[in-house]
Amino acid sequence: MQADFQKFKRRPFFLPLLMPLVLLAAVIAAAIWLLDARSSTLFVLVRNAEVEQSLQANPGLNEYGKARAEALVQLLAQAKPGRAVDAVYVLESSPAQQTAAPLAARMGVAVNVIASGSWKPAWDDIRGNHAGEIVMLVASREQLQTLLGQISDQEWTIEEPDYGSVFVVSESRLNKPSIIRLRY
Repeated sequence: MQADFQKFKRRPFFLPLLMPLVLLAAVIAAAIWLLDARSSTLFVLVRNAEVEQSLQANPGLNEYGKARAEALVQLLAQAKPGRAVDAVYVLESSPAQQTAAPLAARMGVAVNVIASGSWKPAWDDIRGNHAGEIVMLVASREQLQTLLGQISDQEWTIEEPDYGSVFVVSESRLNKPSIIRLRY
């Protein structure tokens, strides 16, 4: 009879207690992941469109620039039906404002103008105020390169004739920002 008892193996006592704890940890991890995914912010960074060759201090868009601004509206309207962006921010230059105006008018949002000297503090405010939204920023080539460098700790080069690049920045609380460069 003693030999029959030796055939049975004892289960560890802590296994029934450990399983609910593992399940609880998995549920908490899934909840954190879902909440982080909901609070991910997308930034669409765009260079202002082509400007007129003029001696004015702040020239407007030329015909190619106006066509490019309309093409941007079409691109973003196809990306997300309904309301493609939740907020629009531009640098205080006429070309940047004219590039963003058609999209802002179509989406029914205001164009928020940022002073050129306060771009970095404004970026921190935008990130804090628009968590989980889609935000478009329009800036000059130099400021766009600087902003991309600050976001990703990499050096970005935007060539002078490159007006068709769109940079999509995905930022969440748990992960570092990722940047995708598209052309339109």
